[in-house]
Amino acid sequence: MDRRRITVAAVLITRGGRVLAAKRAENRGYPGQWEFPGGKLEAGETPLQAAVREIREELAVDVDNPREVGRSVHHYPEFTVELVFVRADWNGKGKLVQTEHPEVRWCLPRELSALDFLAADRPFVERVAREGLPG
Repeated sequence: MDRRRITVAAVLITRGGRVLAAKRAENRGYPGQWEFPGGKLEAGETPLQAAVREIREELAVDVDNPREVGRSVHHYPEFTVELVFVRADWNGKGKLVQTEHPEVRWCLPRELSALDFLAADRPFVERVAREGLPG
């Protein structure tokens, strides 16, 4: 079976020991579920470059010090996704603009597991809830 495979940068934007979680819009796949903001890598782009670009596009802010903190692969019925988890710091400059997500929340690591995260994110979310923010 030939499955479509995509690579996505999932960004843990941190500020003051909290991480930003974003709710998916009703007009997207898996509506109403939570995720870390980010998106698909473009041709020739590294996960760190994609993380910075996607956050600028989705939230209209810049992040500092992006670093990879984990990877996972998940098989959805329609496709396979490789998630590259990137931690990045928001310096508080600018104002978050929610262009793609109807709701965002700043959560303590232990609060993340109470949200209905996408299946691909859940193992990493549980790790962060248990162990704290990586990297």
